[in-house]
Amino acid sequence: MNPAADVALVLADIRARRASSTGLELLALLALRSRGSTLSEAVLAELAGQLGLERSHLDRIKVWAEALALEAGQGDAFASCHGTSCTLRGAESLAREVRGLLQESGAECSGLRLLCFGQCDHGPTWRCGTELYLAGERAVREDPRPWKRSGEERNCPGT
Repeated sequence: MNPAADVALVLADIRARRASSTGLELLALLALRSRGSTLSEAVLAELAGQLGLERSHLDRIKVWAEALALEAGQGDAFASCHGTSCTLRGAESLAREVRGLLQESGAECSGLRLLCFGQCDHGPTWRCGTELYLAGERAVREDPRPWKRSGEERNCPGT
């Protein structure tokens, strides 16, 4: 397999379906995975290059995406924000595409649709475990809400 051709094909396919590039790196990683591509060093280097991302940055998103794929069939192990800001930034279409790619990989994709993770300037936002994927920022980081780390669930903005 040719990493450059595989990555170019996946990115072209995603870009043809989406008006926004928000979440492109997550969608590309999940699409490559669902097509049986090994996320090898060459594939990741090519993807980082074509997306203009630092390789270490893409590696962090890859680890999060793999956790998302593993957790996808386990009830409410992951959640997506559907608050106003995230919705305006494409949360609905991103959620639809992520779920579709997870299902293509064989996951019984379920999860929660929550109102807000308090990351309105960086969304759409997804949570898996204690980490958040911030599509607008193209980043993964620890959920900053202290009560969330204790395992408590709340569905309220900015907390």
